[in-house]
Amino acid sequence: MRSPSSESIECPLCSGVGELSRTAILDRLGVKDFARVAQLTAEEAFRLLQKKHDHENQSAWSRFETELGKRVAEIREQHKDELYLALSEKESLVQKQTFDHP
Repeated sequence: MRSPSSESIECPLCSGVGELSRTAILDRLGVKDFARVAQLTAEEAFRLLQKKHDHENQSAWSRFETELGKRVAEIREQHKDELYLALSEKESLVQKQTFDHP
């Protein structure tokens, strides 16, 4: 069985005029180290995956912050209304007490 690096294929660089080994073709293309090519490919795949993960993570935090802002505004409005009601009741009671006790 021949190894992939010694396998002969039609040369894309010389339009089929001759045959070169896979290694010779890669050498002509400037690719000398299969392990380095594989490492760079894996690093690029990891970088793209990390970029996607970071983007999804940032989107999730943005949605969380938006929802948190809405909820805080709702609660603030609710308490503002409750405070206004309590102050109105207090004022009514003070006025009633003033009228009841001269």
